[in-house]
Amino acid sequence: MRGRESDIPLVTLTIFGLFLLAVSTALALVIPATAAASVTGDITRTEVDQGWTTAALAGLAVEELDCEEGPEGPVSPEGGTPVQPKTPPSECGWIAYATVGPGTSISDCSSSTRRLNSIGTGVQVLWEGEEVRGAGLAQFDLSNVDLDYGAAAPLLCLSVVEAVRVQVECQEGEEACPPYAVVHRYRHLDAALLEPVPLPILDPPASVGPLTSEPIIRSPKPCARVKAKHQRRRQQRAKASLSHRVKVSRPARRRGCRHSVSVSS
Repeated sequence: MRGRESDIPLVTLTIFGLFLLAVSTALALVIPATAAASVTGDITRTEVDQGWTTAALAGLAVEELDCEEGPEGPVSPEGGTPVQPKTPPSECGWIAYATVGPGTSISDCSSSTRRLNSIGTGVQVLWEGEEVRGAGLAQFDLSNVDLDYGAAAPLLCLSVVEAVRVQVECQEGEEACPPYAVVHRYRHLDAALLEPVPLPILDPPASVGPLTSEPIIRSPKPCARVKAKHQRRRQQRAKASLSHRVKVSRPARRRGCRHSVSVSS
């Protein structure tokens, strides 16, 4: 009986020891991030039509610091190599992208449904930039882009997925221990709540009455009236000269339409 009683605490201690070993192994594999996030970005234009069908958007993301990549190939005595992600971006790379979805503040951009490789329902990717390695610029300027979810997705988020290097602590004697691992980290850079652009208020056109056509009466030119008057006088004097046999000389033309007549007997 005593032997069996002594076996009980021994088994308990053995199980407890295995538990501590598992916990210590898990803690050893916790990998703190070593790369500092330096990508910044801004949304520079947001215009939405009244029907929430199309939008015009613009923005940019900038990385000012260059990245030093780790050594390639086996770097540890055990022959381990860095662990790389299966999807872009790769080490030292980053991809900026813009999404619209539900939400009202920039904190809603950190939702797991807005991650580039696992977009959720109700979220639309409007723009995805090319992968940039190290320092660089990614920008977009979109016109008449379709909004699939309309007013149900009013929050525009500018985000980035970065490939950051993290440290790995390996157990003693572990084979092919990687010197570090590269993992993806998501961050939101900027956000904007979309609102339709108000239509300009135009003044009503002034009322215009019916157009009436009135005859235009043109008065004869003053010079024409004077010539007609002188012509009548000449005709009268010509008749008088014929009756009295008087010779009438031609009138001398002076300024404008005025004439002087001389009569000789």
